Amino acid sequence: MSTRWLKSRNLFLAAFIVSVGLGSLAIAQDDGTRKKGRPLTEDRLVEFLEGLGYEVKETKNSNGSITANLTMEVGTWTLYPTVSLSPDKTVIWVTVGLVKLEKGIPDDIIVKIFAENEKDLKFFSMNPSTRLLKINLPLPNFDNITPAYFREQMEFMKKRIATTEDLWNPKKWSSSGSGGKDG
Repeated sequence: MSTRWLKSRNLFLAAFIVSVGLGSLAIAQDDGTRKKGRPLTEDRLVEFLEGLGYEVKETKNSNGSITANLTMEVGTWTLYPTVSLSPDKTVIWVTVGLVKLEKGIPDDIIVKIFAENEKDLKFFSMNPSTRLLKINLPLPNFDNITPAYFREQMEFMKKRIATTEDLWNPKKWSSSGSGGKDG
């Protein structure tokens, strides 16, 4: 056998093994047991949320995009999350305005809010012009958007709001100015 033929055969075998291996990997990752959704579009956003039992008020923004306004109960609070798509439609943003922070916030509270952000997702943000402290939940807008997944993420957000109340609720801060989980 010629060396050229052996090299061609080995190259073919290597390509075949790689393609079979990658095909098996793709099959293993999608074994059909995980229910798939589909990415949300602005046309489907309100319908999807109403299908989950939310009362939705739709707002059309000046740029033509859609924001869905919801009502959500968390403990004794009634909160009003908004749900919208990023401009490139790859992220679903769920945002809840928590409280308008007055001037003179104790430094230790600000530090604890930033420390909470550093633990994992960057949940907290503040609109500088309105001083509205918000909690944000970005969700990738891919085939994982099923009703069950969205409900699970909303429950996660509700728990996060409840467990961080001592950071964002001024009524939970002590009169000495310290508050939060450690004081």
